[in-house]
Amino acid sequence: MRPGTKYLRPEWEGLPGYESAIQVATSAALPEIGAPFVQTYENILVAELWWELGWINNGVIKGGLSEPTPVWVPHLGTNGKVRLFYRGLHGSSGSYWNWRISYADSDDGKTNWVKNENPTFDPSDPDNPANRWTQPPPVGFNFRGAWQAHCTGDVRADGVHMVLTVSNQNYAMGGRIAYYWSPDWGDTWFGHPDNPILVPGDSPDGVPAAGFQRTPTLTIDEQYNRYILAYNAGHDAEVQWQKRTYLAVSARPAHDPTNVDHQPVNNLKFRIDSITPNPGHGDSRIDLVLPMAGRLQVRVYGVDGRLVAYIADSELGTGRNTVVWDKTNTHGSPVPSGIYLVRGSLEVGGRIVAQAGGRIAVLK
Repeated sequence: MRPGTKYLRPEWEGLPGYESAIQVATSAALPEIGAPFVQTYENILVAELWWELGWINNGVIKGGLSEPTPVWVPHLGTNGKVRLFYRGLHGSSGSYWNWRISYADSDDGKTNWVKNENPTFDPSDPDNPANRWTQPPPVGFNFRGAWQAHCTGDVRADGVHMVLTVSNQNYAMGGRIAYYWSPDWGDTWFGHPDNPILVPGDSPDGVPAAGFQRTPTLTIDEQYNRYILAYNAGHDAEVQWQKRTYLAVSARPAHDPTNVDHQPVNNLKFRIDSITPNPGHGDSRIDLVLPMAGRLQVRVYGVDGRLVAYIADSELGTGRNTVVWDKTNTHGSPVPSGIYLVRGSLEVGGRIVAQAGGRIAVLK
């Protein structure tokens, strides 16, 4: 269930305004239709960091925390943790530039939440792949924030999927939906090269160009091994109240990293251990740790999701391995200064069993 932010109101705590806190409702068993969840009305997260505090408009706090979506992260701690992605706002009246996304972790999903204090998805950051949507047309949509974001974790993809709207939903062809993926479960985000992936008017069977889209939600269909993207839409932006629900589907990776046939026999985890120099110029040394022998592929992408370079594609052994990027692209030309995203994947027995990501800052 996607929580509605307008119901996250802690007035009983004496806090002014709305969207200033996030609460949790739980069910000990699988919920039944019509059976209520247990609601304690205790705030699990409260707006307190600089980027969460909203703004004061006529004496009322506007914004704060909203759109929480929980994700189970199996590799955190000893037994895994619940990671709650949420949106925080800090800005001025009439400005939506500073909607940022971060997360908080909890062992049981109800208590002792620990925030990641720095937002990991900030469209106002020029190095963020979503910064392009804040630019004027034709590059972007003058869209100032991360809106209606929904996150879904998946061990088969070894990371977090996120869908969100990247243009204003109140106009024709509005509410364009983009997709981002995080191989490190919330810290580094890769944009889809075809973003935005859903645009009114792009499909004869979809929302027409005069319509709009909103509230995307991505779920996993275990039975048919696919992803389902559900979103509300209207066929006429001038008639906002007439909406219907659309579904889009996509294939899910067939491999399962938890398969015992491909579990490491040691305590190592596939990861990018270090990148040096970073930032820097000249060659960059990328050290990776492999929990098992396999085929290692390493690629470099731009922050917009565009493939920049292939670094490695070879069979390597267990333990620490090193690859080098000479700061050139697939055509052998030097890349310009900027932030680049490194993605490594480990293939065993013809199946991708693990992925990892990192960043490189190139200086000239």
